[in-house]
Amino acid sequence: MTSTSLTPESTTSAPEKPVILSVLPDFPIASQQCALHLQQHIDLMLLALESLEVGAGEALLALCKELGLDKIVRNRIIFWRLRCTNPWRISYTLDRLTLDQAKALVIIASYRAKPLAISIRQLLLARQQMESKGLPVDNNFLLSEYLERFRSNFRSRMNPRR
Repeated sequence: MTSTSLTPESTTSAPEKPVILSVLPDFPIASQQCALHLQQHIDLMLLALESLEVGAGEALLALCKELGLDKIVRNRIIFWRLRCTNPWRISYTLDRLTLDQAKALVIIASYRAKPLAISIRQLLLARQQMESKGLPVDNNFLLSEYLERFRSNFRSRMNPRR
């Protein structure tokens, strides 16, 4: 059994990135910040996932710890602040997501969507069926229920004037 010793230089260096961030590629962007439209899309993906199930906000936070992303998303307030970089939000901040923060949110959304894949597919299929029959989507109970939760979440968190 071999052991590696840490030199004093390695213990005082910048904080180590969570390993899971290496799943997504690094892009050579000069500012190392996320574009505003990407921040909007990431937040909307998370909002859509929250609308799929009750208690999804807690599940997203638990997933942060499970994936080792708690160095970036330490608590619910940090998670909220990261999502408030979406300019459509009522409490919008002028901060921009770093690439690591954006990657962390995308990984959280991706991993949370996996167990919800069946529900997502059922809703998409229901939407396609309603459109092919020329019926309003509100005629399907599951789709109507989801859309109402999404609209409610959207209205409560987003500024309609933006």
